[in-house]
Amino acid sequence: MEIDWNTIFSPDVPLLEIVLRGSVMYISLFILLRVILKRQTGSLGMTDLLLITLLADASQNAMAGEYTSIIDGIVLVATIIFWNYAFDWLSFKFEWFSRLIEPTPLLLVKDPARLESTPLLVCIDPMHAHDKPAALDHQLLKSAALLAGPLGGRVHALHVFSIPTPVTVIGDAYIAAAAVTPPDATVEIATGALRELAAAHALPRERARLRVGRPAREILDEANEVGAGIVMMGAVSRGRLDRWFVGSTAEAVLDRLACNVWVEKLPQD
Repeated sequence: MEIDWNTIFSPDVPLLEIVLRGSVMYISLFILLRVILKRQTGSLGMTDLLLITLLADASQNAMAGEYTSIIDGIVLVATIIFWNYAFDWLSFKFEWFSRLIEPTPLLLVKDPARLESTPLLVCIDPMHAHDKPAALDHQLLKSAALLAGPLGGRVHALHVFSIPTPVTVIGDAYIAAAAVTPPDATVEIATGALRELAAAHALPRERARLRVGRPAREILDEANEVGAGIVMMGAVSRGRLDRWFVGSTAEAVLDRLACNVWVEKLPQD
C-alpha cells in the first residue's frame, strides 16, 4: 500500500476560501451564542452543552467544505484560533468591544442605602409549583429573619399564584389561548398553605400576601407597594431549554427591580 502524499498535503480547496469560510462561521456562531447563552459559561447546563455540540456538527460542512488534506485542516484551525485570540485582544484593548461581546453582569446590590431599616420581600411558593423544593421556602424565610434583625427591617412574604396559559392545538399548530383565572377554591387552598408557612416562621398574617397573576409582574408590583429594599428569591437550577419553555422568575425580574436582590439556592448534597 502506497501513501498518496499529494492527497495528504495538497490543498483540495483554495486556502483563501477556507479562511473566508472559517471567519464567517466563527463570527456568525459567536453572535448566535452571544444572544442565546447570555449568562457566564459557568452556568451552562446539559442542554447548553448539547446545543453547542449540535451547532458544531451542523456548521462543520459550511466551514470546511469538502476538504480532506492536512493543510486545509491546519488552515481552518489556525483561522478559528486567530479569531478567538483577536476577540480576546480587542476586548482587552477596547472597553466598548468588551461590553459588546461579554455578558452583562447582573447587579444584585443596586442601592446600598436601602439595605438599612427597609422591608424585606420574600418570594415563596408554598404550593411547590414548578418542582421547587419545599425546603427552599423555609431557608428563604430563615435567611430573611436573620437579615431583618441587623438591618432593622421587616419581613414580608409573597406568594404569586400564577395563572397558566392554556395551549390550544389546531392541526399541527400550537396556539396560546386566553389565560384562565383559577377557581376560588384553588385560591383558598393556596392562601391556606401560605398562612401555614407564615405561621411556622412567626410571620404576622398581614405581612403574608397572596397575589394572582404572572409572577414577574406581581413581584415587581408588590415590591413597589411595600417599598422593599431587598427582594429575596429562590432559584432552582434548570437547563436552557427548560428556561425557554418554563421560564425563570428570578431571571425575569432581576434586571427590572430597582431595589437590591438576594437570590438563594439550596446547598448541594
